[in-house]
Amino acid sequence: MKKGLALILFIILTTLSLGKNIYVVYDDSLSMKKDNRSVYANYAIQTLIALQEPEDTLIITRMSDYKNQFRNKLFIDLQDISKELKYFRDNIDPKSMVTPYKAVESMLDYIDKIDDKSENNWLIVISDGFFEDGKPIPELEQAKEKIQKIAHSKKIKPIFLLIGSDEQQLIDYEKQIGIQIWRDTYGEGEYPKVYKSVGKNDIVDKMSKIAQLLTNKSESKDKIYKIDENKIENAFRDIIDALGENINREGLKDTPKRMAQSYGELFSGLLQNPEDVLKRTFEVEKNDLIVEKNIDFHSMCEHHFLPIFGKIDIAYIPNGKIVGFGDIIKVI
Repeated sequence: MKKGLALILFIILTTLSLGKNIYVVYDDSLSMKKDNRSVYANYAIQTLIALQEPEDTLIITRMSDYKNQFRNKLFIDLQDISKELKYFRDNIDPKSMVTPYKAVESMLDYIDKIDDKSENNWLIVISDGFFEDGKPIPELEQAKEKIQKIAHSKKIKPIFLLIGSDEQQLIDYEKQIGIQIWRDTYGEGEYPKVYKSVGKNDIVDKMSKIAQLLTNKSESKDKIYKIDENKIENAFRDIIDALGENINREGLKDTPKRMAQSYGELFSGLLQNPEDVLKRTFEVEKNDLIVEKNIDFHSMCEHHFLPIFGKIDIAYIPNGKIVGFGDIIKVI
């Protein structure tokens, strides 16, 4: 029994302590003022900050900072998310005359110098236009060589979030050499991932998808779940038999049925449609980011099918309506 509890505790601690390193290069060029792109990109960054865990590392730099060796590089304090969100709401404004690719290279230099053996490293580039304003990237071959060396040694997963005025513009942005360099480096693999967005709701939605990717959570699907307790009961009967136990002895004969009922309760959330729970909404005048922190939760580890416990933070940007946190907790 003690060994079982120790194993569960180890899994819980391991699950809750695995942090990730996220490096963000943020486009603060003056063109970001067009169509309120800077405002929407700001929302996207706030969304990213709010969805990280305290043990994660999140570093954000503006493209205009590269000459100063990241004088204004922002180490985000994920222990105080509310303070960080307020900072981004109040202080991040477009100011750069260009969109220099050197900022991406400088971030790679910074990553290369970090003595961190983690293989959970992400580079997110948020930009609205052609790097170097569509001109050839200076010292292109040097940039390629640096990306190939550092990206592979640090196992970086690159993501580009492109912001445009329309779909055609986004297609043109995706063809730019600043992205093609990464595709040449990674070949036909899964990365780099490119997300294209137009307007506030779309960019926030794309950043939410990126956050899901960072946390290894898949997007919700319209899947109809059915819990078959008879199958679960028979499966546990086989497990007990495989362990060499006598399934018919007094203490075990009803265990498969109890386990089936228990699993039916533990996984009952799979049968729940979140849209049904979140139907009740309230209208609001402002669309500021809403955050609720330190909410207790319990779930099941999908790798070992053992219980895990912890706390989570919830953040979302309303679109004229909000939902009660009591209903959100029901979904959790």
